[in-house]
Amino acid sequence: MCAPASARWADGRWPRRTGCRWLATQHRTVRTSSCRSPPDYGAGPIRVVLGPQEDRFTATALETFLSASYRVGKQADRMGLRLEGPALEHRGSADIPSDGLVTGSIQVPGNRQPILLLNDHQTAGGYAKIATVISADLARAGRLRPGDSLSFQAVTVENAEAIRRQREQAIAGWIRAIRPVHPAGGIDLEALYTENLISGTVDIVHGGSDLPLL
Repeated sequence: MCAPASARWADGRWPRRTGCRWLATQHRTVRTSSCRSPPDYGAGPIRVVLGPQEDRFTATALETFLSASYRVGKQADRMGLRLEGPALEHRGSADIPSDGLVTGSIQVPGNRQPILLLNDHQTAGGYAKIATVISADLARAGRLRPGDSLSFQAVTVENAEAIRRQREQAIAGWIRAIRPVHPAGGIDLEALYTENLISGTVDIVHGGSDLPLL
């Protein structure tokens, strides 16, 4: 695989040429880091702030939502998680005029089963939203897989903000705890250079190739 004639390192040195492949002669220190205390995403119910359309649900539905256990269904991806569990009754229709959505919104469509929206959710939707997952618990929600069980607990906006500040402090502590790892003996660069790390290369100058003949 050929490099352009003008290719050289930032310090002015030329790479070493073998045939028509370039091999780097500039050694870089490869560093690996580890954190002694892995991130703790917490446990227990997923905490939510009710609303913004909790008034579109019956009192029984709100009680059920906060007391029942739900299971993540097979339809689960980065857009959201379809949950399976006790039905949540609306006061009238499940439809509302389309409005904005945020990560963590929990919609309840006409089938009365909640949908927890994640990072790749749509920007607007027309189903009533019974609650919103607090930002500090979004990482936990995003790690749920089909078949996992979850429940919900209501908190106030003030509590959600306080929990978020605690989470930010914990994240800062995890970052400070990261330390470089020094492997015994380091990395054998000479052995690394002898390996065929790139296959299927073509010599566009001399017509050579290491592609297999079919």
